[in-house]
Amino acid sequence: MLQWEGSEPVSDTLRLVADVGGTNVRIALARGARLDSSTCVSEPCARFPSLDAAIASFLDSFADAPTLDAVCIAVAGPVDGECVRMTNRDWEISGPRLRQSLGVRRALVINDFVAVSMAVPGLQQHEWVPIGADVAVVPGAPIAVLGPGTGLGVSALVPYGNAWIPVATEGGHASISPGDDYERELIGVLLRQVQPVPLERVLSGPGLAVLYAAMSELEGRAGAEADAATIVASALADSTGFCHRVLDRFCSMLGSAAGNLALTYGAHGGVYLGGGILPRMPGFLADSAFRVRFEAQGGQEFDYLAAIPTRLITAEHSALAGALAYLLLH
Repeated sequence: MLQWEGSEPVSDTLRLVADVGGTNVRIALARGARLDSSTCVSEPCARFPSLDAAIASFLDSFADAPTLDAVCIAVAGPVDGECVRMTNRDWEISGPRLRQSLGVRRALVINDFVAVSMAVPGLQQHEWVPIGADVAVVPGAPIAVLGPGTGLGVSALVPYGNAWIPVATEGGHASISPGDDYERELIGVLLRQVQPVPLERVLSGPGLAVLYAAMSELEGRAGAEADAATIVASALADSTGFCHRVLDRFCSMLGSAAGNLALTYGAHGGVYLGGGILPRMPGFLADSAFRVRFEAQGGQEFDYLAAIPTRLITAEHSALAGALAYLLLH
């Protein structure tokens, strides 16, 4: 689907793609169907009053201002029409305004995990690692994608003839369910904070800190706090510590969520994992109970999920590549 840097472009048309998350904005140029990763920049959103200002700063960094044909912006959050107001930042992203200010023919705005899903068919084998046994995918079967970051991104690709249709979802807001007695008590703690408990309340970067606090309360350590970066670093450094148990529980609950997603979409094309957290810990994820919990969804006598592979995306710019793939097809 996508030609990466170093392959022959289909044309010299210059395009801009951006991935706008809750914390950072990433921007790059593409020439034809080739993403030029050498142009990619990542900046804190807080540096800019708007996406328009971030793009203007990016373009000003070139000695000769690029002349763009089209842009595609991947945004964390629901996209309704051509305009998006981000819920965790005072940014309004408008396709029509970008078309006018940049002088381009097209300016598309899509969900960030739609972009990640669009990158999946073009991934090379070195751009993902298997989590659990790497069973074969069924060519042309639905693909599911999810990943914890600022929130929990969820999307899917369904086949239509020889093409793919991306499905934008807000699956991170679906309700969480317990996988064992400990999690039943754990969710009881969380229900005192919010009802119902959405998946991303736990399965996200901020959610990892919430999980740490809830497990601490459940185990008589009320008031204990740690942020996601500290939890992950401590878990990787000490296999006997509390943070290791917190992160292992996080992976277990993520496995259940991934299994439910695979059942929902019949994802025999594979379940692909992305987001900002998991690529930092591929070994931990592979050694955790993620895959066991994934296959357990549907009941002990139901082995449907054993035939569906789970793969961690390691490609550095998957959302940007997917935004380009979407732009090329629309």
